[in-house]
Amino acid sequence: TPELRDIVAGRRVVVADLSYSNILAASKYLTKAKPKDEIWVKGDWLSLPFPANYFDVILGDAVSNQFPPGDEENKFFEIIRTYCSRKGYFISRFLQRHGVQISHDQLARHLATIYFTPEFARFSNREKIFAVATSALSYTADTSRRMPNLYAAWTLLHDLSEYYYLDFPMWSVIKEAERYLKKNGLPGGRWWTPPPRRGLLQMISRHFVITDEAYAKDYFGASNFPIMKCAPKTKRRKRI
Repeated sequence: TPELRDIVAGRRVVVADLSYSNILAASKYLTKAKPKDEIWVKGDWLSLPFPANYFDVILGDAVSNQFPPGDEENKFFEIIRTYCSRKGYFISRFLQRHGVQISHDQLARHLATIYFTPEFARFSNREKIFAVATSALSYTADTSRRMPNLYAAWTLLHDLSEYYYLDFPMWSVIKEAERYLKKNGLPGGRWWTPPPRRGLLQMISRHFVITDEAYAKDYFGASNFPIMKCAPKTKRRKRI
């Protein structure tokens, strides 16, 4: 995430991703960080080549949702605690679901809000299509089973394009997002959705103590994206 790289610019920073090309592509959005000053590592979060207690601060953006529900999802938090120094922190924006689906009107307002932000304007057309497609999937998912509903998502986008007044650029992105979902299925092949808040807190609390929590205020749906500061739990010594 380029914004996170900018926050820690000038410090000793390791950037990890499954692909160097992803890191490179995101670098065009940097405003402070310089790629030449960063250490780039190719790999997933479960198999990074670092010893225990290596990092003072680990930053992530929606990284826990990279793993399907179950063993891998739980292992992620265990591994991150291992990488984190005893006095360090894991700070991340997480995805959670409140189990409330929004209406067409609310989604239309949401898309209109994000479409005209400076950040969204910087996206390539492909990135805009992906963002709209994932928004539609997020707000039509079966939250009780953590399963997306492709049909509901593309139907929702179709209805927005047919029955709501939208300027042509926005209408075009929505139609392309609908076609994307019909042609490609689930983005990234993910068949799962974020956990409900209670489930998220349970997973984090097995390995961390949440010391602070905050929410953005500048975009619709921010209540589904808590930013948490997490201190690793340490094993208690056995009394003799």
